[in-house]
Amino acid sequence: MKYIIDPYLFSFSENMTKDELDNYLHTILDMDKWWKCHKDESYVMSDMGSMLYEHGIYPMEDKLVPLLDKYKYESVLEYKDISRMLNRYLSQTNCIDVLCRKEYIERTAEEIDKDIETDINSRPTAFRDAFMDLMWNVFCLHLIEDKEMASYVVFSKAMDKSISLRYNYERINNDVDPEKIIECSAIATINCHSSVDAFQRHSTTPFVMWKYSSSKSDLDFGLRCMVMQEGHYDCIADIDNTCHFMLQDSFYEDFCNNHYDSKDACINSALDSIFKVIKDIRHGKEHNMRTGRGGNDPYLYHKEDTGASFSGMRKNVTTSIKLHYWKRTPYYKFAKIGEHDCFDLPWEDN
Repeated sequence: MKYIIDPYLFSFSENMTKDELDNYLHTILDMDKWWKCHKDESYVMSDMGSMLYEHGIYPMEDKLVPLLDKYKYESVLEYKDISRMLNRYLSQTNCIDVLCRKEYIERTAEEIDKDIETDINSRPTAFRDAFMDLMWNVFCLHLIEDKEMASYVVFSKAMDKSISLRYNYERINNDVDPEKIIECSAIATINCHSSVDAFQRHSTTPFVMWKYSSSKSDLDFGLRCMVMQEGHYDCIADIDNTCHFMLQDSFYEDFCNNHYDSKDACINSALDSIFKVIKDIRHGKEHNMRTGRGGNDPYLYHKEDTGASFSGMRKNVTTSIKLHYWKRTPYYKFAKIGEHDCFDLPWEDN
């Protein structure tokens, strides 16, 4: 998946109330954690940082510090931390417009199927135009990579909806034939979320992240979003205190090799099965694995250096697909997912 950050998400006002400042600081902190794990899949517009400066809505020290003092944020956050985070987002993140320049695509007409003016009408005019330019670049990226639009997520202030765009455009692929102009028309739905937290809590997030995952971290994060939602946790950070699980590299390899991204029902079943294992919900066929097919063969165990012993387990996802994992309640290592039983279960250290 690719994550596109509208830098207006970080726009700052000297007249913020305490609640608004709270939300602002939480947005920056959430995005900081997200960015560290998804830097390579994140994109911004190359000129947006300078626009924030030009319009006076970048959190400069002489504007932010008085607010922190006013609302008594003593040691919660120092300005240098916020500045460091924002500078990273805007200067060290991939530029989506640069990525899209490898092909020449020019719009000749556009139509927005949903009215988004009410969601962006508080922005300066330049930022309204910049937001639509950002949507155009997401659309171009979709054309270049030939992927479903659900595989792109836009984090954008005050936008918690999907936007449908229809474009007529001209396209030149410089690598194939720079003399040939192709006239095309296409419609795309771009998924917007006002914050990382809103994205994590959206009902389709676990499924979307699994279906369009391009890294094990996406699979893992989608699973944590599901555990947070289904387990009614306040935030994902709370999960680490009560649930202890990991997806092994071998699990991700099985997921990719068996092409579950084209099997929607299997993805939903896999998520449901893993969730039930983590929460120790007894449902469906689950049993200890043996070292061979014989009914008297020993059960499969792995003993750590600490002396702790994990049991090899098998659980049905569907009639033909099996989930294989190591279990020492409440610790779980998900090792394989596939259409065949196995007797040599991979083991990976944390």
